[in-house]
Amino acid sequence: MADVRYARWEVHRDWVVELKYEDHLRSIISCSNDPSTGIVIGNVVGSTNVESALRENAMKRCAQGSSARKRLSADQTVFYVYKGVKTFAYSESYNILVTGGMDRLVRIWNPYVNTKPTALLRGHNGPIFYLYICDREQRIYSISTDKTVKVWDAQDHSQLCSVGMKSHMIQGEMTAVLYNEFTKAIAITTDCLSVLNLREHRYSHTEATQTHRDAIHCIRYNPHFKQIVTACNSSMIKVWDIESGQHVFEYNNAHGTSAVTSMIFDSSGRRLVTGGRDGLLRIWNYNNGQCLRTLRKGSNEEVTCVIHVTVSKNKYIVCVGWDRRINVFTDTTDSIHHEQHALPHWVDDERRGHTEDILAVTANSATNHLATSSYDGEIIIWSLVSGHIFCRLKAPAPDPKKPFDPMEGDAAVNTLVFLSARGTTRRAATLVACGPAGYIHFWNIYKGGKVMSNFIPSNEGANVLAVNSNNTVLASGDVAGNVKLYNISGYCTEGTERAPPPVLSQFRAHTSTIKCFEFVSGLTQNEFLLSGSDDCSVRLWTGKGHYIGTLGQTTRWDIEDPETYAHPRVPRDVLAEPIDIPEKVRQSIDSSPEQNNKNNKNDLHDVDLDMEYQEQEGTRLRHVKHKPGPKTHEGPAVYHSLPCFELTDVPPSRQAPVIGSLDPLSILDAVEIESVASEDLSLKPFTPKLGVKSRRSSPMTAKMKVANGAGAIKTSYK
Repeated sequence: MADVRYARWEVHRDWVVELKYEDHLRSIISCSNDPSTGIVIGNVVGSTNVESALRENAMKRCAQGSSARKRLSADQTVFYVYKGVKTFAYSESYNILVTGGMDRLVRIWNPYVNTKPTALLRGHNGPIFYLYICDREQRIYSISTDKTVKVWDAQDHSQLCSVGMKSHMIQGEMTAVLYNEFTKAIAITTDCLSVLNLREHRYSHTEATQTHRDAIHCIRYNPHFKQIVTACNSSMIKVWDIESGQHVFEYNNAHGTSAVTSMIFDSSGRRLVTGGRDGLLRIWNYNNGQCLRTLRKGSNEEVTCVIHVTVSKNKYIVCVGWDRRINVFTDTTDSIHHEQHALPHWVDDERRGHTEDILAVTANSATNHLATSSYDGEIIIWSLVSGHIFCRLKAPAPDPKKPFDPMEGDAAVNTLVFLSARGTTRRAATLVACGPAGYIHFWNIYKGGKVMSNFIPSNEGANVLAVNSNNTVLASGDVAGNVKLYNISGYCTEGTERAPPPVLSQFRAHTSTIKCFEFVSGLTQNEFLLSGSDDCSVRLWTGKGHYIGTLGQTTRWDIEDPETYAHPRVPRDVLAEPIDIPEKVRQSIDSSPEQNNKNNKNDLHDVDLDMEYQEQEGTRLRHVKHKPGPKTHEGPAVYHSLPCFELTDVPPSRQAPVIGSLDPLSILDAVEIESVASEDLSLKPFTPKLGVKSRRSSPMTAKMKVANGAGAIKTSYK
């Protein structure tokens, strides 16, 4: 047994509720319900060598059963928190410590200042049970014992969302909570396991066109009918006309309340096969939404990928998923049964198959090979004829000192693509994998497998891949919505390559994670690319990255007429995203108002932006060039610029005659005098001087009345 030493420290006066080690601080953070030691940040290494030696002696005495010792005041930071702390979370990026306890308040601390919290988040009606800081989303998640979930902005500390028990209907006492950044879901355990998925509706103020109301999961193009089929998280399937971008029809609840996770057309293009989170596969007549057959595998685990293969004129449907097995169904139209079960599993699959969830599957009809990849980064090549394992592939970590962490999902291989156009060439790379760690790997599957090339397309890494029909263009997308198109014609055909393939085009297609790609060919001489994202939109692009339109927009396009394309415009949400503003413009906008007022407004919004966007091929020049400048609040107020008028001297009032003492002719003379007096009133313009207080410069209303029929005017001001 290894030599393990430990030390016992007397830190809290009550039960220790939670304990974490933060490598960034080189400290252990612990909390308790005792207010005087609500949360304590204690160093692991002493501040001096003498103290380290004393600690070593203390560790030896502790091993012999001696009592616990107290830390030195220089080695720990103690936070006094009213009613103690039940849970906490620490963020290295923001350098903040968030605590929650029995007083129902969420406190935000500077880890180096223990006197007073920097912010208080109020709103919970019960003790805080769980806290989490998501650096990628810039949010703080808090859950109280009454099962109320609140989402806060980590920067301005505003409440973004609140979900109570009446909304999610989770019953029972909570025992554990976990938030997953990748799936954006909160798992809550009571007497059962419940999952709350976070659904975002972003950029509604920009009036961005949405294809679905939920995140897009898969896209397929049918070349026989020239239609696009899309599916989303709410189990809705829509059919679109690619020549105009118009909606044809839709059908809901394809898999009940479960999401549609994968789709594929059969070889005839008349039937659509879908797989869902309910573990079922369904075959549809997608033209009318009729379910023809339901395919059931051995378990109800989620289906992650489904393909349609042909082996010796026999047609099969192959699916993989969280059951870690390869499920094969015969594709026949002779059966009269509405339900169909999978064939027996391959022997090698049961004995030496994957030990983790399978994420992707692809087939090469030229060599009768099947490739599967799993969450732990293992790729297995199978023989479609015999069902035996052909070889195993596993990419090494780029840095040997930092191996992949399977718990964080770094080792996962999300997408596999066979380069079938290269045939049976044994010297070339015929398999492209997306992952691990966002790297793109080109594999030669022969002689045990060999990595021919690997590269990372961006800082975020690749999330999904796709190749065109003749295997000359590779498309990659990441979690930030960026797309890169590579020219892979002749790449890794004669040997290994150190440099990545040439980039044909790169652009930002979406503001969120790209989930799927689909190349479209055969319509014109050019190829097109479909992209689907978590931002609920499916967009069509040319092979050069020119924006054509979004499925669901009101304006029609003609696929054969480039004049109807949206290019050189870009999607509104992409244009409004702050990451797309050039650095020069961002610095100009962030500068002081006094400096901006000294510069000419036309220079800022015409010259600087024109130079910046000419360097980037000017795709957004029209929008940004005519963008209105920042509003200034200097100068006179609005009411100072209103025209004012001054009344001339009012004629003297006359005493009203007594009607009974005058004859009718005198009454008519009085009426004529009154009309003449009212016509003599004239208006002269009056402009007040700025900075001088005047009754006329303030907003007021004048009321004029004719009193007693004598032509007198009474003026009253409000």
